[in-house]
Amino acid sequence: MLWESSAIQMKIIELSETDSTNEYCKRLDAVCDTLVTADRQSAGKGTKGRSFVSSEGGVYISLMRFYNDFPASAAFKSRFSIFSQGVSRSLKLITAKS
Repeated sequence: MLWESSAIQMKIIELSETDSTNEYCKRLDAVCDTLVTADRQSAGKGTKGRSFVSSEGGVYISLMRFYNDFPASAAFKSRFSIFSQGVSRSLKLITAKS
């Protein structure tokens, strides 16, 4: 699915299961911002290298963001805004399935 708004274009990949949404992002040959969601993860990645198994019912998301001619000082603000929009869109899609 490709989601577009006036501000951004983002590919959203919804998986029923993956090893890790983060590892899935790393394997992609993406050319635009990409948000990966999964219902379950078999080898999720946490902070400080911690791994975990993610059973169905949680929210498992990774975002791959491309910055072009973008000052590093503005990266966090933009990343948070786009991530929030992607989470909101994904949650709407997930709840619509229920």
